[in-house]
Amino acid sequence: CPRSAASWGRGGGWTGLRSSGCGLCCRFLGLFVKYLADLREELFRLAFETSPDAIVLTRVEDGVYVAINDSFTRLTGWTSPEIVGRSSVQLNIWDDPRDRDRLREVLRREGVARNLEFRFRLRDGRTLPGLMSARVVQLRGQPLILSITRDITDLREAEGFMSAAGSDC
Repeated sequence: CPRSAASWGRGGGWTGLRSSGCGLCCRFLGLFVKYLADLREELFRLAFETSPDAIVLTRVEDGVYVAINDSFTRLTGWTSPEIVGRSSVQLNIWDDPRDRDRLREVLRREGVARNLEFRFRLRDGRTLPGLMSARVVQLRGQPLILSITRDITDLREAEGFMSAAGSDC
């Protein structure tokens, strides 16, 4: 429609959507934009719910948990009602609190962190190594940190066995 304009913005949404009353095509464009937004939200929900890795959304300003997936619960022992509304600092999840600062600095500087290894404290007090990737995202106008963490305990144990086997030869 020559009297409307829209483009897919860098932040992942439609920008510049405007209309000057051109009728049917503008209504269609509005419905199409809503359909794409709904589809995007559904795809995120499915990935969040089915991922074998722990996925977490926390607020940028204070690290308070907004959402966790079931894999986070399986990995850490923390359930959503126990953790949402509290921060990782309150729950003592970082084995070394400086690691949290390191992640925040990488995100501040680069906007994304990929494959950073940290140790995390589980609900029962044990710790485990995790490989974390994260980025700052905007969700309904709120800046959040989306992080995905993979348990690498088995990998570290296998490396230990290989190292021990190599020293016996």
